[in-house]
Amino acid sequence: TMPQMNVEEVYSVGLVVYECLAGVHAFPARTPESSARLRLAIEPVPLRAHRPDVDAALEHAVMRALRPEPEDRWSNGRELLLALS
Repeated sequence: TMPQMNVEEVYSVGLVVYECLAGVHAFPARTPESSARLRLAIEPVPLRAHRPDVDAALEHAVMRALRPEPEDRWSNGRELLLALS
């Protein structure tokens, strides 16, 4: 069975996947505090802007995980896993 994952953990997984695929930080900033503020306010640059070869469905899954408002993200790990597969 899959352990339960909350929306904050979904966000964290989205960050890792984005940065692994894009090769850049999702929220580049000079300080961790600046990066945290950006995360609360905006979505990162679309993944395919960095990697046009990434499948559109994969981009959608990652970008939804990174939406600023928690209620707009995947609600749990199972939903994210299904979207990524």
